Parts: sequence; structure tokens; C-alpha cells
Amino acid sequence: MARVAFIVDQMFEDSELRVPYDRLVAAGHQPVLVGVESGKLLMGKKGREKITTELSVGEASVQDFEALVIPGGYSPDRLRENVSMVGLVRDFCHAGKPVAAICHGGWMLAEADVIEGRTVTSWPSIRTDLINAGAHWVDREVVEDGNIITSRKPDDLPAFCEALLGQIEHGAGTRVTPRPARIAFLVDQMFEDSELRVPCDRLSAAGHVAIVVGAVQSEKLHGRLRKQKVITQLAVENASADDFDAVVIPGGYSPDRLRTNPRMVELVRDFIRAGKPVAAIGHAVALLVEADVVDGRTVTSWPSIVADLRNAGARWIDRDVVVDGTLITARSPEDLSAFCDVLLHQLARGVAAPAEMLH
Repeated sequence: MARVAFIVDQMFEDSELRVPYDRLVAAGHQPVLVGVESGKLLMGKKGREKITTELSVGEASVQDFEALVIPGGYSPDRLRENVSMVGLVRDFCHAGKPVAAICHGGWMLAEADVIEGRTVTSWPSIRTDLINAGAHWVDREVVEDGNIITSRKPDDLPAFCEALLGQIEHGAGTRVTPRPARIAFLVDQMFEDSELRVPCDRLSAAGHVAIVVGAVQSEKLHGRLRKQKVITQLAVENASADDFDAVVIPGGYSPDRLRTNPRMVELVRDFIRAGKPVAAIGHAVALLVEADVVDGRTVTSWPSIVADLRNAGARWIDRDVVVDGTLITARSPEDLSAFCDVLLHQLARGVAAPAEMLH
């Protein structure tokens, strides 16, 4: 049986206390209500729950519990003004015991300064506060990063409770939600519409972040088929391979413009040197020629640039997608499914696939 501390103040979110409390009792564990004072009557935000605190924060010690739960509502905003409450949260985190915060409960993690470099979620209105505290924020029903468990709202309570019970029973830190990857898309006017849209959508669906990098920031760019419009989010002069996990280069007429920009060419070289995935499709492989990174590598591309690749020392083959180390190349929009699968595989594994992995 585990003893689990619930830290609570007035106007807590009713269900975010009741549901985990009852799930823990049903599993044979002992929830304990901890407040600023012991014996104090507290009301839920919706008036459905009334509780009486069993311990004051001064009487609570991390050594006496196996886990901590922080319900949301207005309660965390009151709790974070109490130095002892903040210290208790910090003690649980440093002890490696499960700390489960839902909705506005994430405010306590920010106040305790325990989420720098950690992946979390929360109610959307406190997203910026968590990011400013150094966290990687993602929009998911439950996130586990080591011993820290976070969820967004009451609708996520089933997943939140499962994660909490899993860590109590099997140990904190046994499951980790990976940090979302940041992917740079190098784009100029007349990009191949689907070769930008499809990878962007697949990456976003997997929880990653796509950043459109152009010659200048906030420039409106049109696809070759006029089906897609994007606005660049970052100027190439402000982009660094150190800030991203991979780079994608869509085709179309865009690569011909990009290859005349020395900073774009150097950025591609930087990704190659850093050993991070570089994924180019269609005519985009021409940018790899300009960066002088294909000598001795196996690649594919749109057929019209085969001679350029061979002249640059590459071995060209006619396959839907080819992987040579961290270099991923594909021929055309018809190959986007395999292209995206390989890119997501490399991001998930964090390692290069064997040379000439073919689909």
C-alpha cells in the first residue's frame, strides 16, 4: 500500500481531486489530504466536493509518502504563494518519487523550478508560464517525463490515473514521453506543395514541431501549384543546426533559389556535420550537391538531376526512398509516405539507419 499526498487549497477542481483519490483507494492505496493547515474545510470550484485536510504542510514530509498529486482549479494559484508547499513539491521531485499535476497544477512545478528541460502538458492558459520555466510543452492527454506526470484537464483523468498508478506500482521514471523534435523546413517561392504539406502534417501528428526557415522572416511563400501558402517563421541567418533535430528540404523550384543563398547551403552542411537527419525530396537533392555533401553517398532524386548528382560523386539509384546514414532522399510526391516513415523512424530512434535502407 502506498501513501499518496494530495496538496489542496480552496477552489480545487472537483473531479481532479475526486477521481484520482477514488482510483487510488480502489487500488488499495492511501490518499492523504495535505493543506496549508490541518483540519481545514475546503470547497471544490464547482461546489460538488467538500474535504477536510488531514495534515498541514508543516507536518508533511516526502519520506512519509510514495507519490504526490496536485489537482488543478484555483487551488494551485493559492498554493504557489506558500513557500513550504513549493518546497514540498521540490522535495518530491528531487527524491525521484512520482509527482502528478493536472490542469493548473503545473503552476506548482514552475514555482518549484523543477521542469527546466522536461516535457510537460497543462491547461493551455499556463502554457507560456511553463515554457518560460524551461519546459517543453506539448498538447497531449498525459505526459510522463521521468517521475513527473502531467495532464491537461478533467477529460484526461483516465490516462492521468493510469500513469500515476503505473509509476506507483512499477517505479517512477520507467516510462518517458520523448521531447518533441524541432524540424527546420528550408523553403523559398514555388516549393512543391505536397512535399511541404505532407511532411509538416505527419510531423505535427506525431507531436513534433515544424519551423519554416526562409531567406527572411515573415515572408509569404506560395507553392508551385498554388495549393499551399506559408509564412516563414525564421530567417536563415538566425537558424542554427544546434536548435533543431532535423532538416527537411521540399522540392519544386524552391531549391534552385535556395542554392544561390550561401547561408542556406552552409546550414545544410552544418546539419550533415552534426549527424542530424537531412531529408530532401525531388529537386531538393540539388541543394545537397551545392553543399558538397553527396560525394560517395547513395541517393535518389527527381530523374532530371541525376547527372548533377553523379558529377558530384553520388551513387544514384531509382528507388522511392534511400537512406545513407543521416541522409534521406526520395524521388517525388508519390514517395512521400515512405519518405515520412523513414524521417519519423530516425527521429524516434535518434540514430542513423544503415546505408542504402531501401523501401
